Amino acid sequence: MRAFFADKAVADWFNPTAPLVKEGWIDVQVLGEQQALQLMLDAPILIRRPLLQWGDLRQSGFEAGPVLSALGVTLDPDEDLQACPRVDAAEQPAPGCGLPQ
Repeated sequence: MRAFFADKAVADWFNPTAPLVKEGWIDVQVLGEQQALQLMLDAPILIRRPLLQWGDLRQSGFEAGPVLSALGVTLDPDEDLQACPRVDAAEQPAPGCGLPQ
């Protein structure tokens, strides 16, 4: 799994919306690589997704990287793909964002 994170800082390997991270139970700023990987194996929700692979290329997260570049995907730098989209001006979460409908 380590290869998906390339040269990112360990803290950037984690899903910032995972409850253990969001609520401060895990301080991702102080973890070493091996400790971080073990935590992610024990609780996969901690992994920043998606993990993408194209041939030998790997990357994590909805951001520019080698897999998306190889596929010719260009991301809009003004669009936050980590956040849940909103469906109207009342700021209601879109269906499937983890909240009851």
